[in-house]
Formats: sequence, structure tokens, C-alpha cells
Amino acid sequence: MGLTFELGGDLSMQFSMHNNGETQLICGWAFHSYFNVAHIEQTHVDGLAGCAYVDTLEIAQQRDKTLTGALTFTGEVDNYFLSASAKQSIGPQPSIAISGTNCPSTITWNPGQHLAEKMPDIGGENYKDFVCVERGAIFDDSWRIKGGAHQSATLLFTQ
Repeated sequence: MGLTFELGGDLSMQFSMHNNGETQLICGWAFHSYFNVAHIEQTHVDGLAGCAYVDTLEIAQQRDKTLTGALTFTGEVDNYFLSASAKQSIGPQPSIAISGTNCPSTITWNPGQHLAEKMPDIGGENYKDFVCVERGAIFDDSWRIKGGAHQSATLLFTQ
């Protein structure tokens, strides 16, 4: 397993996994990326419109949804998108562009005020200042690496 960071005007992260065994390895993973935003209620994530997702807050209903338009944050959000598009952006300006290679899943999260108040490491007002847009390979998108093989993914953040 390896993780490489390249810092400059942009941030590039490369994750690689080598299966030293003889049998297939199933590897689920995600880059847990937290982004500072000016105000969560004005924040939107573009690049996921038309993608199917699961709203984990409504998981008991066992139904997939399809996102129409940009993802917005009017309360607690905890979604995962399988087979998501390769690029997303977080806005408004200045926007942050996220592009991934071989990381087909996207997870979006913000605790909203009610949950944040119960989380000592976040606090009641601090939920307004960040959003998580995590890229990786989870659940059905998990990597299946044959014995002796390797797989890698790259994530690029630009502003």
C-alpha cells in the first residue's frame, strides 16, 4: 500500500494497493477530504447531477435516489454515490475542483446543526464552515485485486 502527495499550486494524491497474496483482495477505501467553506447553506457540489445515490439518513426505506441539479446543504447530509462522475466542484466562488481517476465513489457529508451540537469535536456553529466530499471505491465499487496484481487511484484538487 502506498500514498503519495504532490503539493504545489494544486494538490495531487495517489493511492496504490498491491496484493501480495494469491487470492483476490477486495479493497474498499475513501479519501476523507474536508473542505473549508464560507457558509454551508450557500455551498453546492456540482458534477453529481443525474447520478444515483443512497441517502443514509433514509436507509431504512432502502431506495436509491437520483440527484437532480447541484447538491445543496439545508440540514444534515450523508450520501454516497456509486459509479459517480469523475469530476466534482464545490462552490460558490472561489470553487474547488476535484477530479479522480479510478475512484468511482463519492461520499458527501455535513452533520447539520442538530448533530453538530452533539459532536464535541465540531460544536453547534462549526458545521457551517466545512463540507466533506470524499472520493474512493466503496461497496459495489470496491476494488477487486487479483493475487500478485496492483491497482492505483489519483485525486487532484485545484482552485
